[in-house]
Amino acid sequence: MNKTILKDILAVTLVFVLVALGVYFSWKEYKVSHTPFYFTNLEDTSTWKTYTNEEFGYSIKYPTEYAISANGEDGVAVYDPKGGFAMGDARGYAWVSAYPNPARIFSNVYRTAKGYARDQIGSQEVTNLKFINIDVGVTDAVEVSYVYNGDGIGGEKYSREIYALRDGVLFIVGAVPKDYGHFRTIVSTFRLIGPVVSIPNTCTDLEGGDPVITSLSSNQGAIGSKLEINGCNLAGFEGDKNIWIENSAGVKGILYGESDSTSKSIKVVLKSPICQKDNSYSGLPCDAELTLIPGDYKIYTYPWSKESNKIDFKLTSK
Repeated sequence: MNKTILKDILAVTLVFVLVALGVYFSWKEYKVSHTPFYFTNLEDTSTWKTYTNEEFGYSIKYPTEYAISANGEDGVAVYDPKGGFAMGDARGYAWVSAYPNPARIFSNVYRTAKGYARDQIGSQEVTNLKFINIDVGVTDAVEVSYVYNGDGIGGEKYSREIYALRDGVLFIVGAVPKDYGHFRTIVSTFRLIGPVVSIPNTCTDLEGGDPVITSLSSNQGAIGSKLEINGCNLAGFEGDKNIWIENSAGVKGILYGESDSTSKSIKVVLKSPICQKDNSYSGLPCDAELTLIPGDYKIYTYPWSKESNKIDFKLTSK
């Protein structure tokens, strides 16, 4: 074989190998880690105070001797009042920022976190970007760590934050500096909880009145458990007494009330799968089913094409 051709073949082969290695290590750099995450509960928080934000539906715990204040328009900061609260304060602080209308939300929280990490540090190079799945009350949440060129020791800086997405709101949680005092544990107590919705205490059952749910017998349960929905004006056409259950993706299904249900109280048994529309009058087979899996749902009624208030319900595994 001609030596020139052989050299060309070897050169092309080398290029392909280098490209393949680059793709592999790039994938490895951004893959989701399954190792224990950094922001873990390192101390007893049973006596700590709890801050709850009802507007955005989150909570965070902090030591009784610490203080909490606004951090930006839609965020809070927890800090040691002995040191004050300032960006350059050596004592540091933990913080939560909520972005109700973020400029960019990508297809998932991983891409969103990657984009925002790059935005926060401008044109500086980001390396060693890693994700760790965490539980903050929703499934779409990760802890993110990365290294970037900056003014830190050796020209590098290191950062960790928690990113969570829910109902179009982006939450970013972190601490500065990340290793000081209680801040690491404070960040670990962040939970999405709501938002808190006020439920009417009373209502009046009237002909043609609007449906209102005042209570559920339980706000959580597993498949096979019984649930009672109380309120008024819950009955629909020909006295139908049904409820709808809607998952976090907005897909709903119908649960038919038991025979002893009334306009003020509908009793159902949680079952799965269920039909996505009421086919009790057509007699036709269900053409679209909803399988109920553990997670967060909304429960409501829809008699006479009038939608009641929606109540939070958590479907458990057992």
